[in-house]
Amino acid sequence: MDGGELVRAELWELVDEPICARHETLSGHLVLTESWWRSLHASLAGLAAHSTDRVPRTQEQITVAMRRAYGPEVETRVVQWVTQHGDLRWTNLTARTPYLLDWEFWGLAPAGTDAATLYCTSLLVPELAAEIYDRFRNVLDTPDGRIAQLCVCIQIRRHGDCGVLDEPLRQLAERLIHGRRRR
Repeated sequence: MDGGELVRAELWELVDEPICARHETLSGHLVLTESWWRSLHASLAGLAAHSTDRVPRTQEQITVAMRRAYGPEVETRVVQWVTQHGDLRWTNLTARTPYLLDWEFWGLAPAGTDAATLYCTSLLVPELAAEIYDRFRNVLDTPDGRIAQLCVCIQIRRHGDCGVLDEPLRQLAERLIHGRRRR
């Protein structure tokens, strides 16, 4: 803040690697190495340990959105807020390293939000969705992880280009709301 004016700067860096997918909704198979997964886990753990006051979506916003989408009885209270990328879709990940791209929504979010985003955007590729769920079960199988998945379902289904992912997301939300385990 300088003289009553807020100044914002963004740092850009060229990442010369292909992204994992051209569309936010993954519809084809990806070949990801074990080292890719280890690197992604390390990056997300480092990010989660980063302290910030930035909150892209408040508890109140989450509660309003979830109650509007799923009714007044759905649990919305987030217990563990951790720093997340906030938009970890396949278009925002590179295929070789992985680099995390497009940081406009980073900040505190329900634990498991990044894993939930990868999982939800992979539902059209069942083998990959199952692998993601297994690799991130420690956060997805928690109350905050379920809230994160429900929030991601809302976010994706709001987009007009959700297309064929709409029905799998609706089914996932139904299972999460009614307490049924992942198939």
